[in-house]
Amino acid sequence: MKKDEYLRKLNIYLSRIPHEEREEILRDQEEIFREGLRRGRTEEEIVASLGSPRALANNVIAESHVQRMESADNLRGVFGVMIAATVALLALAPFNLIFVLGPVIAVFALLATGWGLGAAIIGAAFAVLGWIFSHGFFWGLGGMIFMIVGFFLLGLFGLGTFFMCLMFYFTRAVMRVLISYFRWNLTMLKRISGTQGELR
Repeated sequence: MKKDEYLRKLNIYLSRIPHEEREEILRDQEEIFREGLRRGRTEEEIVASLGSPRALANNVIAESHVQRMESADNLRGVFGVMIAATVALLALAPFNLIFVLGPVIAVFALLATGWGLGAAIIGAAFAVLGWIFSHGFFWGLGGMIFMIVGFFLLGLFGLGTFFMCLMFYFTRAVMRVLISYFRWNLTMLKRISGTQGELR
């Protein structure tokens, strides 16, 4: 394969990333070709050292998604990019079905359970309060029972709010660990496949 065909295929495979980012990658690859030709290598030798354009594009796309995960400013944005990064990593190697999809499913299940539990606790406080108001029991309760129910509802709401705050920080910590894991996975795949994007 010659330089022009390699760059054309790479451009097609990189069509899912932003135009500016794609242009920068293509410029980097052209620079690698220029440097290799200056050293007396043929275009075919340079292409062989770079690896297939599809493998390089898959690596670049996965890396791009992981970088977007790192720079996402809210948790909802991180979850969306995490799904895209997971899909991109799965495209890189079949064994990632075990090493990436398994941990991501476990993380999603853990976080969904935690957030659901926090919401259920807060929801229970509102449900009890709504039930009391709808049945008119609130006004007929004696002073001591009124205080007990009030403290119970306040405690339940406080517990749910505290749990949700804990889940927020726990989710951020888990996302940092997951990003590190994705980075490690990408590094290992690059070592295995030899697609470093530079002359070897």
